[in-house]
Amino acid sequence: MSLTRHEKRVLIAASIIVGLALSSVVAVAVLIHQSGTIVINVKETGPSGDDVSIRIPGIFARVALRFMPDELFREVARSSDSCLPLMEAIAGGLRDLPDCDLVDVASRSERVTVSKKIGHLVVAVDSRDEEAYISLPLSIVSSFAGRIERAGRKQGLVSRRGPRREPS
Repeated sequence: MSLTRHEKRVLIAASIIVGLALSSVVAVAVLIHQSGTIVINVKETGPSGDDVSIRIPGIFARVALRFMPDELFREVARSSDSCLPLMEAIAGGLRDLPDCDLVDVASRSERVTVSKKIGHLVVAVDSRDEEAYISLPLSIVSSFAGRIERAGRKQGLVSRRGPRREPS
């Protein structure tokens, strides 16, 4: 059976469309994978304790950051202008650190640990009443800190060299 010229063109066009669709699906899957996952787990201890577990693809947080109003970031920049360059340096520097505990604070009734694990900033809280675990991809932490720093730079609170100092 031989295909007509029109049938060949339709077959080629359909093949191109299917190839583009599959390529798009693969590209989106790679983007979602690279953005990581935000994990939030909270477990109340005791007989009637609730257990909440949320997993959010990091790509949603990246998109949400783009749509958050600039005024929010300007307000955060105004209230924390002296530590803006430090925030960005820490967010960028965390990527280069090996996995480790950054902070570990314990009292009689609770323990709080902040760690860097497999490209995520992890906060774990264990107390008598609850256990909480939050894991954020470092790329999202860095994007958030960068957005605050850019807002501060636009307001003149931060230069490329650091925070603006008021004359004494």
